[in-house]
Amino acid sequence: MARPGLGEPGPPSLPPAGPLPPRPPGQPALGFGSGIHNCIGSPLARLEAQAALTELVRRLDNPRLVEDPPPYRRNAVLRGPRHLAVAYDGLKR
Repeated sequence: MARPGLGEPGPPSLPPAGPLPPRPPGQPALGFGSGIHNCIGSPLARLEAQAALTELVRRLDNPRLVEDPPPYRRNAVLRGPRHLAVAYDGLKR
């Protein structure tokens, strides 16, 4: 049974939060996790990252890897390159 009015917010008890920095200085980047502690927003974040990186690569003139192959992590759980340095000649419009 629906009970209108029970979801009404009360008076604010805390001041509004400020902007959240992408990463605290000196802290490693956070991953999406895996197993029981998987991030519920990870599929959307991966889709957004794929769209952004696709557009970035499309706009780069002559993109190429600085190190081929890039240095990979030595970890069976967290796979992938440690970093992916890319050189390019310029930007396309």
